[in-house]
Amino acid sequence: MLQFGAVVRIKIDWICNLDLGEDECKPKYSFGRLDSRYKEEKFSFGFNFRYASHWKWRTNSHRTLTKAFGLRLIVTVNGEAGRFDFLVLTLNIGSMIGVLGLATFICDIVALYFCKQGSVYRRQKFQTISLAQLPPPTTTVSTAPLTAATLTQKRSSSMDDKYPVYAVRFKRMNSHLAVGDEC
Repeated sequence: MLQFGAVVRIKIDWICNLDLGEDECKPKYSFGRLDSRYKEEKFSFGFNFRYASHWKWRTNSHRTLTKAFGLRLIVTVNGEAGRFDFLVLTLNIGSMIGVLGLATFICDIVALYFCKQGSVYRRQKFQTISLAQLPPPTTTVSTAPLTAATLTQKRSSSMDDKYPVYAVRFKRMNSHLAVGDEC
């Protein structure tokens, strides 16, 4: 290297976790040679450059061409540092939830309108009911206190007689709930 010169790369890597403190942030050095090392190669080996110096002696112009050898150092510095931030975490979680909601919507659109079996998916996803099957809204006001037993008794007596399908659905839908927690 001293005789023919060389090109040396010095790489400095800073990889820091700032949660641990600035004292734990230390660089890592690596070295590598970038020039060709052997005389057998057709390209110029080592590191050299030529420069000319022009001068006059009496009336004649002269030029001296000098081939210089030396070390060329190329220094590269790379770094990465990070610190935990709760605000950034919540923003990323919120964005993820929004993207998942959008993905559900897009999947429904694709399944409903672009798939060959869209009608099957539409029947499973949406339930068609007739408004004639629904019970009429009650507008009577009672001053008696409502308890879970009286509410269940009123519901079952008025709707079971008129709408037997609704009564079966109501019982099936609320079978897992405690008394008074019905929908």
